[in-house]
Amino acid sequence: MVFMELVETLFRHGLGELPVFYRRVNGAYLGNMVYDKGHLFFKDRGVLGDVEDDQLDASLENHVIGMVCFKRLLKWESLTFFGIDYCSHDDIDAELRQALMNVKDQSGGRLFDFVGSIYRAYHTLLDEGFLPVVLLREVTSRSGDPGLAIADLRSLPLPFDAVERARSTIRAAVARQPQLKLSDLESTLPGT
Repeated sequence: MVFMELVETLFRHGLGELPVFYRRVNGAYLGNMVYDKGHLFFKDRGVLGDVEDDQLDASLENHVIGMVCFKRLLKWESLTFFGIDYCSHDDIDAELRQALMNVKDQSGGRLFDFVGSIYRAYHTLLDEGFLPVVLLREVTSRSGDPGLAIADLRSLPLPFDAVERARSTIRAAVARQPQLKLSDLESTLPGT
């Protein structure tokens, strides 16, 4: 799948709600994908503040903890999270791999080989101290599903206040907020 098609497909199914990490020569940004005037954009939220590129010698490439993709006809309606064991990304840091093997969700399943709702995975990761962020880097599952990498923002040497702002932003993004379709609202509107 072409990268832009992948991002647009993921956006139509909820990617805009998830914090995305983007790094350029002049700094690092944490924001969201948004549509404006018919085009998809990355919008920085100012969460990382004045973090300079020279503070970010470390890379998130070896700190991928899973991937997000869209799969049809599953029991959950959100995007799907694949744990690192189902990703084609094999160059994960050994210490991180062991930490992920020890993380379990509420039902006792390991996040290392988890496949399920992105929100359930994010809640588990946050509860265990991880800071999951989407990278604009295409990866595939072992079964060939295209998606975007999810990495642990904690692996970067960020100032404490930037980490706390990022944690708050990520928690707020995955807090389930009820959404109603317009067709659901029509029956409750006056005069209908």
